[in-house]
Amino acid sequence: MSAVTAITEIHPPASPALHTLVWEELSRRVDAFCAAWESPDPPLDLRPFLPAEDPTIRRLVLIELIKVDLEYRWVRHDLPKHVEEYGGDFPELLEKGEFPADLIYEEFHLRSQTPAPPPAQEYYHRFPGQEALLRKLIGGETNQTISTLASGRRDPRFEPGEQIDDFDLLLKLGQGAFAGVYLARQRSMQRIVALKISQDKGTESQTLAQLDHPHIVRVYDQRLIPERKLRLMYMQHIPGGTLQQVVERVRSIPPHERTGRLLLECVDAQLRDRGEDIPHESGLRQRLARMSWPQAVCWIGSRLAQALDYAHQRGVLHRDIKPANVLVAADGSPRLADFNVSFSSKVAGITPATFFGGSLAYMSPEQLEATNPQSARQPEELDGRSDIYSLAIMLWELLAGQRPFAEQALSGNWQELLSQLTEMRQRGIPPEQWRQLPAPLPAGLAELLSQCLAPAADQRPATAATLARELELCLQPAARQLFHPRTTGWPNFAQWGRSYPLLLVVLAGLIPNVLLSVLNIIFNLGTVASNYLSFAEFARTIIYPVNGLAYPWGIGLGLWLVWPVITAVSQRRQVAFRPVDALTPPLAPFLPARCLNLGLWIALIVFALWCVSGVAIPILLSRAVEAPQVVPWSSRGLLFGSQLLFGAMSATQVYFLLTWLCLRSFYPVLVPPGGGTLSDQEHLLATERVASRMFFVTLATPFLALACLPLTGTPTDQHFTGVFVVITVFGFVSLALSYFFQRTLQQDIQVLLQTQAPGGGSSWSVGLGDSFFTGSR
Repeated sequence: MSAVTAITEIHPPASPALHTLVWEELSRRVDAFCAAWESPDPPLDLRPFLPAEDPTIRRLVLIELIKVDLEYRWVRHDLPKHVEEYGGDFPELLEKGEFPADLIYEEFHLRSQTPAPPPAQEYYHRFPGQEALLRKLIGGETNQTISTLASGRRDPRFEPGEQIDDFDLLLKLGQGAFAGVYLARQRSMQRIVALKISQDKGTESQTLAQLDHPHIVRVYDQRLIPERKLRLMYMQHIPGGTLQQVVERVRSIPPHERTGRLLLECVDAQLRDRGEDIPHESGLRQRLARMSWPQAVCWIGSRLAQALDYAHQRGVLHRDIKPANVLVAADGSPRLADFNVSFSSKVAGITPATFFGGSLAYMSPEQLEATNPQSARQPEELDGRSDIYSLAIMLWELLAGQRPFAEQALSGNWQELLSQLTEMRQRGIPPEQWRQLPAPLPAGLAELLSQCLAPAADQRPATAATLARELELCLQPAARQLFHPRTTGWPNFAQWGRSYPLLLVVLAGLIPNVLLSVLNIIFNLGTVASNYLSFAEFARTIIYPVNGLAYPWGIGLGLWLVWPVITAVSQRRQVAFRPVDALTPPLAPFLPARCLNLGLWIALIVFALWCVSGVAIPILLSRAVEAPQVVPWSSRGLLFGSQLLFGAMSATQVYFLLTWLCLRSFYPVLVPPGGGTLSDQEHLLATERVASRMFFVTLATPFLALACLPLTGTPTDQHFTGVFVVITVFGFVSLALSYFFQRTLQQDIQVLLQTQAPGGGSSWSVGLGDSFFTGSR
């Protein structure tokens, strides 16, 4: 299949470089030549339209003028002329004795539209030295693209006030190379539509008919006028202009003065020009007005990424993302439009090479390679990551007013130009270009743009849904911190938990138990055991046997519960910008719930072991003394009660430490933003309720200890009283820690609830009001 191009305009950056001036000159001369051909006395000589400057520039303009001349001669007039004849008039056209391959292909392409299309073999014989390249260019039977750099305005020309078919043309909204867009009234339906009038070719209408998304322009239907070879596509009217006007406005305003109001000012100017009402009461407009400019760009980008993901899931690649192809509604929301060179796997009779093209300034390296006939890359090798690259360039341009790559002067050779641009993108963004971006940027946005503009496609976000989620996280610092904790600074427990999950789980379970075990031993010796045994005897007969069984059992049961969770976390922690399901084994449905319940289950195990020890210690004490009957039941009850009290304190601290660790470190890795289910939301809410109950248990513990002080029977023992005071103080410290953890858990759960989507990840809302994400895992 051939990798032929349909290359459209490059919009100039803020600081015009040499290549921008050349491009403007090229477009101006091609437009003038087209206008001359449309006049009653068409030109037969194109020399007056050539520049007299540098030979490189002259040759570039010459090639593009010949392409226009070929079209008018072969398709619109019966004045055929072959490439070789131009060589006789313009010797500079040849390079090393060969004609430009794109010019040869253009002749073949245009002749293919005539009643007597030529065989490809004719061109192989006419240009034997370029046969291999021509076979690649001409090879695809369904290929209907062109290779022009500057197309000129050769679209069907109509003026406001005219009627065509069922439509009254009211206002010209836009002008492209091969189509005009008009505000029109559809007589039969008595409604206002946007009407696109173009030549009857391409599959844009069939592609758009498959898409029904709030951020993709909606097509109503199309009409064909066979006798004039015209196609009328009428669609939803989006009155706020395009993002191209926004980019131009950004270039005229200093970075520190740009806010979300900039977008609204551009929209309002378009609405006033077209006599439309401005929806001042729109809640979305009010929220946009309060945003910084980088926040507004993030918001726009996330909506367009949603639209791209929706299209990609339905087999549609856009392949021409740029500001001019994004319309803006009156409320400021963007709409993706212009699928002229898109590819849809659902439209019969076309291949990825059919109508292949794009805009050079926004192409990914692989799209530039597929555009270049000298490259082995084919259009069918492209996927949604190429659209992601183009979207990232556009977002950069919105942020900075210029694109991230400062292209040099255009080459006079088509293939060389594509090779130069490809090489430039493969080198990555030059370090000095990062200074273009305004400060401060939302946390993570610069890193995300760097990911999206990675030269290799497999280094970018794998899906547009992933990009949309990451842009949403840039707008929500608290949510982003959960899903992408900082990797520097101290202490950084969330990141440590992902790097050393097993170690952190063991420490969270052991530290409260060890501390309270020490206090418990001191308490038991000070109240009861010292009356019957020495410390050495107490340790040998009670401490070692009880703890020697309790700790291994507790650690073993805890590891059995936590092992599936930490295994899954270890597998998934390296895929921050990728959909984890595509890169790791499928997540078991029970793991998110187990992750949230780990703290509770291990806390119950801890409390149960403390209770068992509360039964075992009095029994072992009675058996260790010479006369068991001398240990009264009150002392045995005190030992049992102390185990319950210390067990409650230990269990609550283990619960809060482990639940905090799981919620902050593990859960965001297992369930990415937008990837939750209704069941996941229910488990989060249940965790919030359990945390509140655990806090009340912690609250009651120190007061229960104070209430039990008179029951000890030794209130005058200064040593014992000091120990009990320490225990009570520890209880209040535990209460303070539990309050901190409980409040933190509540906040984290609310953030996670906002990012989790009911119904299998279909949508999620964040704190920007109407801000929502649509995608699927």
